[in-house]
Amino acid sequence: MKIDDCIKCKHHMDHVADQVLCRFWGETEHRVIERGIKDGIVYVRLCPLEMKKK
Repeated sequence: MKIDDCIKCKHHMDHVADQVLCRFWGETEHRVIERGIKDGIVYVRLCPLEMKKK
């Protein structure tokens, strides 16, 4: 998931350094973010909302 979409998500709490704080499962969890090499866009890795859609 792109960081911009993550920030709009109702489960998003905060963006700290190279991590996102998320309350998707009702508890505060850290999710790693990374910048795409080819496009330069920042992505959240292993977003639970994205994994649930699959």
